[in-house]
Amino acid sequence: MKQRGFTLIELMVIIVVIGVLVIGASSRLNTGGLAVRGYQDALAAAARDAQRYARSSGCPTSFTIAANNYAVSTTVPCGGGAQTVQGLSGNLAGSAPAGVTASATNVTFNAYGGTAASATVTVSDGSTSRSFVIQAGSGYVNTP
Repeated sequence: MKQRGFTLIELMVIIVVIGVLVIGASSRLNTGGLAVRGYQDALAAAARDAQRYARSSGCPTSFTIAANNYAVSTTVPCGGGAQTVQGLSGNLAGSAPAGVTASATNVTFNAYGGTAASATVTVSDGSTSRSFVIQAGSGYVNTP
């Protein structure tokens, strides 16, 4: 009677070959730019939120980036004391992942969501860098 199937040795050899292929593929996977892209996306989203908040509240709203953190603040009611804008999950503020920095920028959106000057924000980890632009006039946040 002839038996069908694989022997234990054959299955072990296949598992070892698959393991070697996975190790080889994972060593070629470049994940260095993921933290930079993630922080760029977070900054661009915060800039858009600041612009929306300025339009909806009618108050000038500042978007400030330091090397390792960012915050959105405004004066509510207009002319009152400055306060941090609240988002759905708390303050519209955050910090950069370890090893990632951004160019220092301060942009103020007017009641129409526009800005007086354009700003280019560059996010980098030393080997990878990404940028986005907040356009003058319209306040449009342009991410490539």
